Amino acid sequence: MRLALTDLYRARWSNQIHEEWINAVLRNRPDLSRAQLERTRSLMNAHVRDALVDGHQPLIPALELPDPDDRHVLAAAIKCGADLILTFNLDDFPEQALSIYGLGAGHPDFFLVDQLNLDAERVCMAMRQHRASLKNPPKTVEEYLVTLGPCGTTPLSSEHVVPGPVVAPPWRRRHPPRHPRTSGCRPPGGFERCAPLRRRRPWAAGHRSRGPGGRNRAGRNRAS
Repeated sequence: MRLALTDLYRARWSNQIHEEWINAVLRNRPDLSRAQLERTRSLMNAHVRDALVDGHQPLIPALELPDPDDRHVLAAAIKCGADLILTFNLDDFPEQALSIYGLGAGHPDFFLVDQLNLDAERVCMAMRQHRASLKNPPKTVEEYLVTLGPCGTTPLSSEHVVPGPVVAPPWRRRHPPRHPRTSGCRPPGGFERCAPLRRRRPWAAGHRSRGPGGRNRAGRNRAS
């Protein structure tokens, strides 16, 4: 979400994607109420421009994926013209099922590295702002980095989340395969699984998870 506010890419999601992440959080965080998460949903919709995808439902029946329950993500990505679907479960979105729509799927880890290479200063600033926003409880740089581990994100050094000069990371850029655009079809993507990138990167932000013990699912254009 913080990265989506930097305009490095455009995050996209649907109401069904919202329902998935809300239900996943409620299963794993009984201390939180649905009202709290509904407020988060409203804030996401309000602060990320044109993020909410609708009108994709008629596309769902014609789509094929290993898990039919994931088809709404692909449909939203197609509808909003995303480039990439971000997901921790790449097997759920095989290349052969996405390439005909000009879409790719990518792991959030590689996406983060890709964005660091594109604009390290803005990515690091977003991370610093995120850490500073954590108040209950507040986290030191070391504690913040530890919390990123279970999310499957690339190990980062403290230089990326503390104030100071920004140095671009040494990692090599990783990109998903580029797929030729299919005639008459815009490439989908999104923040849960569908959202078009500002720089038209072959990434979409999106497919999140049903919870730590479950399958990941979120959105991206990339339908974070």
